[in-house]
Amino acid sequence: MRKFSLCLFIVLVVSCAAQEPVVIEEEEKPEEIESVTELFEPLSLLKNDVVVEPPEFEVKKIDYESLIPVELKIDTSQKSLDELVWGWRVQIGIYIDLDYVIEISDKAGRLLDERVYLDFDAPFHKVRVGDCFLRKDANELLEKVRRAGFYDAFIMPTMVYKYPELRRQREEERRRVESDSVNVEINQEPDSER
Repeated sequence: MRKFSLCLFIVLVVSCAAQEPVVIEEEEKPEEIESVTELFEPLSLLKNDVVVEPPEFEVKKIDYESLIPVELKIDTSQKSLDELVWGWRVQIGIYIDLDYVIEISDKAGRLLDERVYLDFDAPFHKVRVGDCFLRKDANELLEKVRRAGFYDAFIMPTMVYKYPELRRQREEERRRVESDSVNVEINQEPDSER
């Protein structure tokens, strides 16, 4: 092993010492380019006698309403009372017993003078009140609900009716018409005396 390493050392020394020096030839330097002293203005090539004027446009107003067929027009004067937007309601509770839910919703309707909503999410019935667009209004309603005795109530973000007052007025009119029709039926006497 010693002989092998000695031989390897000698070969290495001899091979490194036997190299010829590398001669680098100097490259010819290119002739230096003369600097250009002439100033060139590209805009001087433009002809001054050519004038391009922008075209004149005629603006016409289009009556888009006249383009819609009469059958497809929507009466925007009537507000949709079923339109929903994001808002808040106060949740009074969540119950399984339907009889108890009806009792709680009747009590809430009497005490709060607010619209009561019953949501069914199997197997639970949620009792919620109000249609609040602003969180501030929902906080005020929550205080009112807690003063009425519903201490576990809390605010829930949900879809609410956009026009709750119009819905309430329409519902009162419907109830009044129904009660008037019942009174008319009761007040009518049978025609047996003729």
